[in-house]
Amino acid sequence: MRIRSYIHRHHRAANVVLAALLAILLLAACKRRELYVYGDEFYSVILNVDWRDFDSSDPDGMTVWFYSLDDPTREPYRTTTANVRRMELYLPNGRYQGVVVSYSPDEYSRQAFYDMNDINRARVEATLASYQPEEMRIAGVGISNETDQKVKEALFGDHVWTDHMTNHPLNLINGYHAVVSQPEAMGADTLDNRNVSSGSEFGDYIPWKQRDYYQSTLTVRTINSVPHSLVWTLRVRVWIKEGFDYLWQPVATVSGLANGHFLPWHVNTEVPCLLSIDSWETQRTGNNEGFVNATITCFGLRPSSRREDAVLHSTTETGKSVYDGRECDLGAYYSNVCNPMELRLNLAFILRDQATVVTRSFNCGDALLSYDDQMVLRLELDQSYLWNDPIILPYVDAYDGAGFDADVTPWVDVEPVDVDF
Repeated sequence: MRIRSYIHRHHRAANVVLAALLAILLLAACKRRELYVYGDEFYSVILNVDWRDFDSSDPDGMTVWFYSLDDPTREPYRTTTANVRRMELYLPNGRYQGVVVSYSPDEYSRQAFYDMNDINRARVEATLASYQPEEMRIAGVGISNETDQKVKEALFGDHVWTDHMTNHPLNLINGYHAVVSQPEAMGADTLDNRNVSSGSEFGDYIPWKQRDYYQSTLTVRTINSVPHSLVWTLRVRVWIKEGFDYLWQPVATVSGLANGHFLPWHVNTEVPCLLSIDSWETQRTGNNEGFVNATITCFGLRPSSRREDAVLHSTTETGKSVYDGRECDLGAYYSNVCNPMELRLNLAFILRDQATVVTRSFNCGDALLSYDDQMVLRLELDQSYLWNDPIILPYVDAYDGAGFDADVTPWVDVEPVDVDF
């Protein structure tokens, strides 16, 4: 019995020793793997955004792009977030061109974003209108097909484009495919040539054991962003010398403004667009005389259309601007911003008989005033501009709205008739 117990104990001890030896051999045979952690938890940039120059309240969200200036082939960093005031993000060290845009591009119905992975072509453009000219009809009862066609030709025909635009890469120079919706609002900021020193020698993933060292060597760069609106307001004012009482509905288009904006470089595109103006207000100034006024939004002027010698009106000692020799409180503005051919206004006045149409077109870049500090353009076709060739609308009878006459048979006394049941 003792011999059997002794052999059993020694056999169990041998098994333990053998298992330990096997474990040592197994560990020695395995290659040790380093534990890595993702470097994003050690942010290298704090982005602070102040939207007060764009609007009185913060937007619902924003999208941020950072393009590498050192390696143009690198995919841009992009993120969309509802946190519109402060962001913490990781960027490898280097030089960047940043863009901050209000809300997500996917949420825009009037703007479309193109080539956003290419720093040289990334841009926003106004989208095509929901209707095209060949499908458009002027709202109103009694408008005939002939009247409708005359209005469309005045607003969207070949003549709406000036000669200098024929060299631009448009599918159709007549503008049928360049009719665009008006952008309503968009705030953006271009962050020029920002340096980021992030101690990123380990790349995006760093060894766990070097985590504390990485944190201690990381330089956090604070970038302050102040987005402002990219959307300009265009106010149009046109004087009617005679026939103001006979006007029923004015409609118009304006051609020559920019169709978009290059975001990383903060400059408008050179391709022109055509904008519709169909909502007007009237302002009577005399007997059968007055103005029609309209306001639309747009991306503003093309870079090549602004005159080099645009005149900034001088200010007096009181700080007020001088316009036509008189002091005014309009602030500093530019006059004669463009050459006449750079902007074209196409007008169609539908008179109160809803059949007569008076059309006029003006190369009116020299009638443009620019209030740069307010993002406002004013197109003033007033008495001084139209004095030698005023707008005169002919007399017409008002549309009576009668489509047909219905006669009613009068009541007639009839002798009662008995009916048998």
